[in-house]
Amino acid sequence: MTKILSYIVGSIIVGFCLLPHININLMAPGEWFQYLVYLFGFASVAILYFKINWFIRLLPAFCLINAMMSYVPLLSMIAWMQITVCCYFYVLCCRVKHFDIIFKMIQSVLVFTVILYIMKLFGQEPIANFGDNQYFGTNGQHMQSASLTIILTAVLISHSRWNLGIPLLAVVICNSLGALISAVIGVLIFLKNRVFSRKEFNTIFVLSLVLIISTLGFTGKFVQNINMGNSRILTWINTLRLCTEYPFFGWGIGTFKVLFPIYGKIEFAIPWKTTHNDYLQLLFEMGLTGMVFFLAFCTDLIYKMRKLIHRTISKDKAFYACIGLAMIATNMLYHFPTKMIQAVPLIIFFLAYCQKLYEVTYGE
Repeated sequence: MTKILSYIVGSIIVGFCLLPHININLMAPGEWFQYLVYLFGFASVAILYFKINWFIRLLPAFCLINAMMSYVPLLSMIAWMQITVCCYFYVLCCRVKHFDIIFKMIQSVLVFTVILYIMKLFGQEPIANFGDNQYFGTNGQHMQSASLTIILTAVLISHSRWNLGIPLLAVVICNSLGALISAVIGVLIFLKNRVFSRKEFNTIFVLSLVLIISTLGFTGKFVQNINMGNSRILTWINTLRLCTEYPFFGWGIGTFKVLFPIYGKIEFAIPWKTTHNDYLQLLFEMGLTGMVFFLAFCTDLIYKMRKLIHRTISKDKAFYACIGLAMIATNMLYHFPTKMIQAVPLIIFFLAYCQKLYEVTYGE
């Protein structure tokens, strides 16, 4: 019976991972919407009685309060419902006992993605792209496909450290600077724990910086990102400006994609529906209270991982989990994995795995 749960969780994760790049349009609420609000309100309270991480218990209620104070309450209510569903998926993941089954299913997705990348490299992927030469991996969009590969790798390092080299293929195929930086961070942390002298590691570190800077120059990423007409930097600056208008509680969860195109004051060459920085988007949507909540959760997670690393029985697993967490955290600086429906179940599962690793080690 316990294995069945692992297959259910794994199937959910794989099903979302394989979703192509899609746009979802929300319908106007009908008479059913009020009932949904009551139903999810009950779920937000009921989860408080589950024996899981306290931050996850409090998150639905915290988001409900934020939604009630939102600049666009309808959007925030829908986002709160989605977050509540994610929290219950976390509960489901915490009940898993056979993690190897899920890791193998996720590994299969990553191997399939690598096959598609190799086909793309040689121009032999007509089945995957349906004649569209701009289709990348399972996701389709080059940046999001690279980001998804980083998340897949981050989760799977705990299963096999050899996965750490796969993001470099995504960097080459998808031309993604964010993926490169995330991959380099993971490799550096891994090598720091190997038998290297300080001088040798410093040399590797300098070479990594040269690689990143060279990529910025030769691929045109530097010019692209400092272009003040339409760039990430300009988006970040305008996001920070808007954050000052509602500093404590933000504009409301799930509102950036609608409000920023109106108030962002950018001449759009591409639609900025996310900040391409999950931390800034959190500050925009949930304000300082949301950021404090997030940082408290991260502090608790780091504390637990640090304790695990000092325990012989869990040292290796905790170390590889920390590499994965660092790669995800780095990717959140430049991309938006927490806003990608393909990546969210992966991240939730990985957080549950880290929590479960701590509980098993300390008998909680």
